[in-house]
Amino acid sequence: MALCSRRNFLKTGLAAGVLAGSGGLRLRAARGTATDWVTLGKSGVKVTRLALGTGTKSGQVQRDLGQEGFTRLVRHAYDQGVRFFETSETYGGMHQMLGWAWR
Repeated sequence: MALCSRRNFLKTGLAAGVLAGSGGLRLRAARGTATDWVTLGKSGVKVTRLALGTGTKSGQVQRDLGQEGFTRLVRHAYDQGVRFFETSETYGGMHQMLGWAWR
């Protein structure tokens, strides 16, 4: 095992800093976008990184838009590349409004 002296630590740190500054060492992951396709957990299902949720205050916020306003929101999200729409029967009919928005 190599002895870790202050001199060796500083030399290694300096070398890493030079590599990082020159682009020779990648320190950060590539930045993703909202519409990148990712795998949902271990399911193998591919979805966009960003989802449009329909359950804000159990769907009340979306219901207050009315069907026409909600349809515009859903279609705008789709036009921007969102392909992951989250809903539930417990959101008070939001799954039905989402179905109408896609017609």
